[in-house]
Amino acid sequence: MAASTPLGDLSWVLWCSGLWFLIGLTTGFFVHRLPLGFLGRDTWLTRLRAFEGDGRWYEHWMRIRLWKDRLPEKGDMFRGGFSKRHIRSRSTDHLQRFVAETRRAEYVHWMNLAAGPLFFLILPMWAGWIMVAFGVVVHAPFICIQRYNRARLLRTLRRRGVPDPTVVGLGDISEVATPPLGPTPVSPQGLPHQPLPATPLPAPPPGHPHSTTEG
Repeated sequence: MAASTPLGDLSWVLWCSGLWFLIGLTTGFFVHRLPLGFLGRDTWLTRLRAFEGDGRWYEHWMRIRLWKDRLPEKGDMFRGGFSKRHIRSRSTDHLQRFVAETRRAEYVHWMNLAAGPLFFLILPMWAGWIMVAFGVVVHAPFICIQRYNRARLLRTLRRRGVPDPTVVGLGDISEVATPPLGPTPVSPQGLPHQPLPATPLPAPPPGHPHSTTEG
């Protein structure tokens, strides 16, 4: 069946396009569900190599700064997602969260790229190789962007003296606690008011109407 599949037929082109879309949607949702704890540290796959040189390799050889912002960013496509279009804060906590989210996005594109050989099951050999090449051409640039951004952010965190910037502190990227309702009471000296501890009342003397001691 695969050997006789007419890739030139419009229906098959649309079918392959739909399959790529389904693969992307499935992997995106799966990786979106990964806990931040899993993304707090690099694995063998996401670990930056020496040749990447804190992102300088991408700047020099790929001119990545000229085109990276032209590609779409879908980190917030699912509810609760994290957009990486802009750095919204320069705080260490936010930069560490951003580092973790670059790993999430990189996993998505590696999984999409690795799905290319599935097309050998339904297409002729030559058409399958076209699909593999398509996956590489489409997803490799996004992988490079995530690795480049992570390299730059880790360099910034190292300059700030973060002990191990490749590891995200889970306490730093947890959800922000809900602030208390209403303003915090302030004393005349400008300090937050602290309620005084309750002082127990002395026991009534024997014979008192409220005394529990028998007279």
